[in-house]
Amino acid sequence: MIFVSVAFSQSQKPVISCSQSKSIQRLLEFQSTITEDQEKIDISFYRIDLDIDFDQHEISGSVIIKGGIGLSQPDSIEIDFSSDMSVDSLKLYGESISYDHDDDLLKIYF
Repeated sequence: MIFVSVAFSQSQKPVISCSQSKSIQRLLEFQSTITEDQEKIDISFYRIDLDIDFDQHEISGSVIIKGGIGLSQPDSIEIDFSSDMSVDSLKLYGESISYDHDDDLLKIYF
């Protein structure tokens, strides 16, 4: 079982409204870009906790991800995560771990 806690924050970004038609259009235009390491992981649970401060125009929160890895071990856990967002810290079972965050990909090293 994998347990990763990801903390993130976002501030001073313009608010983009979303409508059903815009969401459908984005979904239809989406092309999967699953990496080789992402194919080796089976994510079974996401828990997302958000704190939205409308006065300060900030969003902060945490994500808990649970899943499994098969016999073919990945070099890292790779999660699609917008480069417009910033990552404050990553913890694996409560311990800080190293990561890279480039090109809309959060790469977490064991």
